[in-house]
Amino acid sequence: MAFLRLLALGWCCALIVVSLYPFVGWQAPVLPVFDYLTEPWPRYYRSSEMLLNLLFWLPAGFLLAISLPPRRRAKLAAALAVFLCAVLSFSIETVQNFLANRIASNVDLCCNTLGAAIGAALALIPGHSHFARHSRLRHLRRRYVTSERAGDWGVLLFIAWLFTQALPDTPLFSQASLLACFGLPAPIAFHAHTFQAFKIAAVALWLLSAGLLAACLLPERTAPARPVLLLFVLALAVKLAATAWLTAAPATSVLLQPANLIGLGAGAPLLALLLWLCPPRLQYTLASLSLLAATLITTLMPDNPYVPLGSLWMEPDFLQGQRILLLFSALWPCCALVWLIALGLARPLQMPVAQHKL
Repeated sequence: MAFLRLLALGWCCALIVVSLYPFVGWQAPVLPVFDYLTEPWPRYYRSSEMLLNLLFWLPAGFLLAISLPPRRRAKLAAALAVFLCAVLSFSIETVQNFLANRIASNVDLCCNTLGAAIGAALALIPGHSHFARHSRLRHLRRRYVTSERAGDWGVLLFIAWLFTQALPDTPLFSQASLLACFGLPAPIAFHAHTFQAFKIAAVALWLLSAGLLAACLLPERTAPARPVLLLFVLALAVKLAATAWLTAAPATSVLLQPANLIGLGAGAPLLALLLWLCPPRLQYTLASLSLLAATLITTLMPDNPYVPLGSLWMEPDFLQGQRILLLFSALWPCCALVWLIALGLARPLQMPVAQHKL
């Protein structure tokens, strides 16, 4: 249950960041703070924005309902989860009165609470049975995630990694450049051949680093082939879905780009070879080195003047979320490196040298 509480806390923190980012433009409200609660239904509203509020707050209600006590009173836990989400949403909407680029809305408050209520209702059906001591998910957790506390953080890290793949204009499996997030130019000027070479290297190195990081998350003597392959299939599905939804380009255009295909052809065999031949201690070292190399390549990659980062996003409702996702994507390698160091400290100094079996 500690992992579920950690996941619920992380999701609620993400909702706060998304709702108040970039935390600038603070001012005294012109109208009374709580006037938005009694405003009439607006004449113009975006159905897509209301749907987003429902979808973003549904996991919060679900995660709180299955992680909060009392465990044997599911209905009471679900009601408490909805109440906490309503209080959190009310607090966020009220704070938005003090931000120049935000508008407090009773419609958002209702949609947020409704989304949390739907999530809590879903938790009443499968919630505690799936997360019980001898449940299927607990069995998968013990089988595919290391028993150290850093394992729970590793699962959160890779869930966040899947979210970063929703950026359709970054290379396959890669992260955004921190320089581009702050509007700084790349240190290397753009040239078509140079850009393609960097893109191929980025795809191969990020494939290698993500696969080795996932292998470090697995318990000892666990065959990494299936979980690592599943991770990349999920990432590819997220990338294709984001491309189809957020851009005007066909979804398959991401996969069929020559640089992506060459990078996959170079990185996949090398990753399979390292997972098969290298002992866990060496895989841990190679994961650190490949992560640093992939981050360096992404930072040095020339800016594409024809398709600037973030320019493919078509829906205006996603623009704020895009900026947050770009920043988090650029910071993800730092989080991964910190997690890798914590995992190394949590494990014995002399790690077993037994090789993984594919």
